[in-house]
Amino acid sequence: MSINCMQEKDDIELLCMTQSGDMKAFECLFKRYHQKALNISFRTVGSIELSEDIVMESFIKIHNSNVKIKSNFKSYFYKIVLNTSINYIKKNKRFINDIDLNMLSSGKNNPMEEAMNKEEIKDAWLALNSLPLSQKTAFVLVKYEELTYKEASEIMGISVKALESLMARAKENLKKYYFGGEKC
Repeated sequence: MSINCMQEKDDIELLCMTQSGDMKAFECLFKRYHQKALNISFRTVGSIELSEDIVMESFIKIHNSNVKIKSNFKSYFYKIVLNTSINYIKKNKRFINDIDLNMLSSGKNNPMEEAMNKEEIKDAWLALNSLPLSQKTAFVLVKYEELTYKEASEIMGISVKALESLMARAKENLKKYYFGGEKC
């Protein structure tokens, strides 16, 4: 079966085919979800090399699993990526604070603008890492990955209300980080 035929299949069907050893189905899932999974992991751990390893480990987990998913493969897979990223942080008891700013280059031609942009990105990264892990995770999923509250809550395994609470606390803590506790 060609890769084009595979692209018409839904995720659950592709997962079943992958678990049966169909590498074209696996390749299709990989192409569908690799970049977004890489973004989630990178924003969680801060290292592109580590994120690549985490995403590959996550794909291997789904390839080798026998789990039967009835709906929403995307949430299931992103949860694996997120949990693998969080487990790395917990195991190593640290965030990577020295983010690779070259990975976040804006592509501007003006070196002064580029340098200022990188400094702003570094400040934002340090602010994000100042948050407790659950708040950081919620913030990354909702604000950076642009997932809905429902999707993010499914991935995190919490209720929408709990996610709303985490987001409110994250926003408040970021205000405190940037403005020293002053209200805007």
